[in-house]
Amino acid sequence: MLINILLAVAMWVVGILLYSIGVMQIILILCSAIPLTKIFSKIYPVDIAGVYRQCTVTGLLWTVISAVVIFLVMYFGNIYAKCGFWIGFVLSFLLSLGKWGANPSNVADYFQSFRKYYPQEALDDIFGTKNGKKR
Repeated sequence: MLINILLAVAMWVVGILLYSIGVMQIILILCSAIPLTKIFSKIYPVDIAGVYRQCTVTGLLWTVISAVVIFLVMYFGNIYAKCGFWIGFVLSFLLSLGKWGANPSNVADYFQSFRKYYPQEALDDIFGTKNGKKR
């Protein structure tokens, strides 16, 4: 019985981590990175292909990892493992609601991840800097 409880707690942590690190990446690509790229590409010369290529690689990687983890839990896990996993996963999902769009944190993360696809002049204009230094 103690082993089953420990297994449930461990799988609860796995569910939280999988959603928070992996699935959330996929959601942020779809709800933040792609829309922001569309908006900024109308204003600035953006390497759209580079941004979308990086989004595709990241999205596919986390889709495969997530699918493998979910398959392994569902195939090999007992009821305690499955319940713990899904409780952690769903709890993380519920806590992430409202954090998916282009909020200030996601915009900052976007430019941290994709700044190499923007010319320096565009970044200076967006962040109010000149040659990377505050004006």
